[in-house]
Amino acid sequence: MCIRMEGRNDWNTATAIWTNPPKQVGKAQTAHRKGKTLNYTSSSFEQGTDATLCVRFKGINRVACDKIKHIGDRTSF
Repeated sequence: MCIRMEGRNDWNTATAIWTNPPKQVGKAQTAHRKGKTLNYTSSSFEQGTDATLCVRFKGINRVACDKIKHIGDRTSF
């Protein structure tokens, strides 16, 4: 299981990804099965700076965590 965060500074969207879950778990209400993975993406929300965000799926004891990093303003070219 892993976590992917996308966003800017305090505001992020978290995606939890569980590789090779049992087939019966694919009937979750909010997660979606994509091939051999079960995915759930949250809506964007504000966590604050230097917070640790953790995700888990019901029915599994594993937890994936990542620390939110403030990257400052960036300009795209």
